[in-house]
Amino acid sequence: MKINLKEIEILSLEEKDIDEYLKFINQVKSTMEHPEWLGDFSKDDLSSLLNLGSRLFFFKYHGMVVGSSLIIPAREKDIHKFELELPYEKTMDYGPEGVLAEARGNGLQLFILQKMDELSKKMGYQYAVSTVHPDNTFCIRNMEKHGFHYHQTKEFTRGVRNIYQKDIK
Repeated sequence: MKINLKEIEILSLEEKDIDEYLKFINQVKSTMEHPEWLGDFSKDDLSSLLNLGSRLFFFKYHGMVVGSSLIIPAREKDIHKFELELPYEKTMDYGPEGVLAEARGNGLQLFILQKMDELSKKMGYQYAVSTVHPDNTFCIRNMEKHGFHYHQTKEFTRGVRNIYQKDIK
């Protein structure tokens, strides 16, 4: 599917939309060789995150959801866990960017990252962090292309992850 990024519609989701979001994420995972790379947020996890100021988004193209994202305001314990020296109250954690298999190859993940930067800046954040499985070379290339810098590789309860950060001032 060829996508014109100028025609992407961005929808901010609410708590009532969590089931729809999880359904989309499961659809994306079903086409991935390594679905664990996308993460495993439960309905309760997402509900709690939304109540703490996180935001979920769908990216639609001609009425069809082709991508999703999650942004999470960092907490002090997150910054400590990532071993970063950033002010947590000025740092946004970019959760997984899901891209429908049919929509891959159109620059959608880079588009999503750009939109998350714009929104995060508008909300007063100055830094972004994200974690990526070290074997997910496609995502790593996109993160680096988008200005994220590798910090370190670390083992977490959900597995090994590279930690990336960037200034979005």
